[in-house]
Amino acid sequence: MITDLRSSVRALIKAPQFTLVALVVLALGIGANAAIFSIVNAVLLRPLPFRDADRLVLLSTERFRDAGLTLPFSLPEYFDVRDQSGSFDEVAAWVFARGNVSAGEPEQVLFAVTTANLFAMLGVTPHIGPGFLPADDRAGARRVAIISHGLWRRRFGSDRRAVGQSLTLDGATYEIAGVLPPSFRFLSIQQDTDVWLPLGSDPFVDRRFARGLRSAGVLGRLKRGVTLARAQAEMNTIAARLAETYPGDNRGRGIRVMSLREQVVKNLRPAILVLTGAVGLVLLIACANVANLLLARATARRREMAIRAALGAGRGRLIRQLLTEHTILALAGGALGLLVATWAVGLMSALPKGAPSLFVPYAFTHDDVGIDWIVMAFTATLAFATACLFGLSPALDTARLDLVDSLRGGGSSTATRRTSRTRATLVVAEIALSAMLLVGAGLLLRTFVELQHVDLGFNPEHVLRFDVSLPPAKYSSLTRTQAFFDALVERLRARDGVEAVGAAEYLPLAGADSATPFYVDGRPRPAPGEAVQAHYRSVTPGYFAAMGMTLATLFPGRGVTDRDGADAPRVAIINETMARRHFPNQNPIGQRIAITIEALRFRPDGPPTLDLPSAMREIVGIVSDVKHAAVQGDALVEVYIPFAQRPARAMSLVVRTAGDPLALAADARRAVASLDPEQPISNVNAVSDLVAASIAQPRFNVMLVSAFAALALVLALAGVYGVMSYSVALRAREIGVRLALGGRTRDIAALVIGHGMRLAALGLAIGVGGSLALGRVMAGLLFGVTPTDPVAIAGAGALVLAVAFGACYLPARRAMRIDPIVALRQE
Repeated sequence: MITDLRSSVRALIKAPQFTLVALVVLALGIGANAAIFSIVNAVLLRPLPFRDADRLVLLSTERFRDAGLTLPFSLPEYFDVRDQSGSFDEVAAWVFARGNVSAGEPEQVLFAVTTANLFAMLGVTPHIGPGFLPADDRAGARRVAIISHGLWRRRFGSDRRAVGQSLTLDGATYEIAGVLPPSFRFLSIQQDTDVWLPLGSDPFVDRRFARGLRSAGVLGRLKRGVTLARAQAEMNTIAARLAETYPGDNRGRGIRVMSLREQVVKNLRPAILVLTGAVGLVLLIACANVANLLLARATARRREMAIRAALGAGRGRLIRQLLTEHTILALAGGALGLLVATWAVGLMSALPKGAPSLFVPYAFTHDDVGIDWIVMAFTATLAFATACLFGLSPALDTARLDLVDSLRGGGSSTATRRTSRTRATLVVAEIALSAMLLVGAGLLLRTFVELQHVDLGFNPEHVLRFDVSLPPAKYSSLTRTQAFFDALVERLRARDGVEAVGAAEYLPLAGADSATPFYVDGRPRPAPGEAVQAHYRSVTPGYFAAMGMTLATLFPGRGVTDRDGADAPRVAIINETMARRHFPNQNPIGQRIAITIEALRFRPDGPPTLDLPSAMREIVGIVSDVKHAAVQGDALVEVYIPFAQRPARAMSLVVRTAGDPLALAADARRAVASLDPEQPISNVNAVSDLVAASIAQPRFNVMLVSAFAALALVLALAGVYGVMSYSVALRAREIGVRLALGGRTRDIAALVIGHGMRLAALGLAIGVGGSLALGRVMAGLLFGVTPTDPVAIAGAGALVLAVAFGACYLPARRAMRIDPIVALRQE
């Protein structure tokens, strides 16, 4: 073996051009696979960074009438599941919100109210401090908070004495009971959660009794030996029991139990599997290319192998020698591939961030992707398998050589024909695989283009967005809340270059939303569990203009105006989907509706009551549908309420400008500070950035698959060129005879190009057939495009044929320049 290794290294060093080309091809193929495997390892193979992660499950409520739609819990429903279930070791809940941390430079943070057992259930121990105690969940318990490592570093300078100090959140004071470790990441909604409060410190105490107020995420850890199916059966029993006990809130509802890991990866899995298949095709093309190089080299080494055989080397010995060379080549290519993968992983910043839902509490980011020992082991195994894949055929072909003919310096015509057929077959395979990748890239590119041309229902260009969340302790009066936002809108409107200013509770594509049942005046109240939902949001008079939304013209109405004050008649504007779905064949203008959230009358020591008559609003306008949840999603049923009639402390401001919206960011901060120096703002960006972020996953898919398709096409180009050059070299005497007998050079060119294009056409036909099957696999990633899209298939076909023609043209030109006398004399 040592002798084989020495001999193999010498042989590779003696052919530096061949070795360099083969190493580059292998490094690209293996490196691309290692890079994608690093994503597979991080997302699909590596366990989530929590204790007993395989037993963690998400619980959600669902309405039977809305199949597949999962919804959060209310706290009373969480208490019921916690107290009645026997399938879980522990069950924890959380509710998130935005608030302001003061004392020093004001900062808006994401905070969560959670049950005290959450961190223990996840196996997370505070970096410093004792953390929460079970008693902290009780009403009237001590007011404590746990802060993130990032907030501890920013506001306390990483001082360990921060534990025990006070933290002011929304005007209320909490004692810091702990600091979380830097690696902890949980509940990230546009920003990481920085403050955690136990249930006993919940600023909104009425939430404990509001069974219909569903805003809590719930996480459980299954007992050992308990399956998902068994836990689901128990939840079905509990849901049926709740429906009988609380028909008004729970009839028609169920409880779903879902693996946390499956929920975290469900949006990423289809894309990762497609990308894994794509890099697998690239590796096969690389192997075919290297096999072609080895076949050509084997022809040149035929006499060397014949001498070895004549000196006593058996067929197995020759095959072992060649496979040793190929293994060294593959392992060296694998080592270079790791460097390529390391570089490629550094480009993974385009990996989409964010969970598939607000209530999936964990999401992967590019920071999770890296080269570890598992990736290195995979790369080494892949390199060895690659050596076997591309090296076996050339080694077997060499072992079948004709000793007498080879020692004379000739080449067996049978062996030459066999080698030519093998190389032609490899080229056909390369072109077929490249065509499949190109069609896949074309489908994803067409999807991305379709998403960019979706009618959003609003115009995101030249619009600045930022969020303001007023602390309830300081702005307990709704009048004061309204005065603040009215003054802020007026100050922003007075800035140069501002065309319109508005505010809304929830912006489209921003990742947050609220829904509530609604009722139409004059219609029978739906049976328990049958009430339909509407997504509601308070908006200021300038919101529709700032967002570029338009009023429907079929039933003329109006938008929110300055006349819709707190003392004015209560009105609402609905969207086109609500008008079409719930007021078919009639004019909704003048109809009256009530949303449950406004009809609830809370009590401090019991569940709220429902007062629908006092919550009725007259519909005065219909506004265009907007894509709120996702660009590729359907429009929601939406109700817009004048801000003055329902002031909210947390609002998103939108400012339409004549130029670059981010140029007004400093003005926005100054305007807020002029009204309240202690009031921070957050999420300052352009609305167009929200749209871009919402299609980050399709963009990521297009970027990677297109890169792999381009690489495959380049490798296929090299393969076609190599085969045609080899073919011209083998047929030099034939071409010389043709030219000596009066053959025209253009006929020689047509002969060479025709042979190459026949191979390309055959490969393209096979590739298009394979792409039809690939398209069905990719169907879940497509939008507005069918798997058999003719534009994508025709575009890929034209590109493959154009590249193949270019690869054939240069060898054809070389054939046209063959000197007949030289060719015949060499023979």
